[in-house]
Amino acid sequence: MSDEIDRSRDENGGCEITPQMLQAQERWNLESDSLTFYIYYELKSVADILEQWTIVPAPNSALEYALKARDRFLAHPELCRIGPRSNRSKAIPRGRAPAFSDIASLQGWETIVRDEYLAQLQITTYDIHQEATKNRRILLSRQRNEKLSSEEVLRVKAFGAPEPDIGRALKELAIILDSSARPKIAAVSAEAVIRFGFEEIPDGPIFSQRL
Repeated sequence: MSDEIDRSRDENGGCEITPQMLQAQERWNLESDSLTFYIYYELKSVADILEQWTIVPAPNSALEYALKARDRFLAHPELCRIGPRSNRSKAIPRGRAPAFSDIASLQGWETIVRDEYLAQLQITTYDIHQEATKNRRILLSRQRNEKLSSEEVLRVKAFGAPEPDIGRALKELAIILDSSARPKIAAVSAEAVIRFGFEEIPDGPIFSQRL
């Protein structure tokens, strides 16, 4: 949309925002939100399947953090507790990669809203980046959302947390699938062939049973 606005500027730098532009912006916001949420939910689904085989993300990995952030902000939001903002910032990567919506950084808080949280925390001076980094520990804790203390909830609301690196998390999941899950799948398949007498037809992926 910004490119279209730039093209429509007059010699004085002004431009008219048409209803079509606003509709296009709204569609883009909706599509980027939907894509982001879909990826997080599918990431969690695959991770839950792998957990049945005791295949879990490495501690302090991008994948572990992304799954925890998903649980905190997308899966179990509660009224007056931790939850995503309705108006999310967007990360627009270079190249042809898709745009993702922020879920944890809570960028764009109105000053009056953040000031209210800071007043409850009795914090007057702070470094937003350092405080958000501290909140990473809260996201990674084993405490369920409803068990977090009031102070922890306020801290996350006031400062957010580092945004998960969803691209890196997907790459780590792909490595786990290739190195740990694929051998397990092959072993289960071989066991099924031995136990139930199935064999693969050489000319195709169809299976037949030996009688």
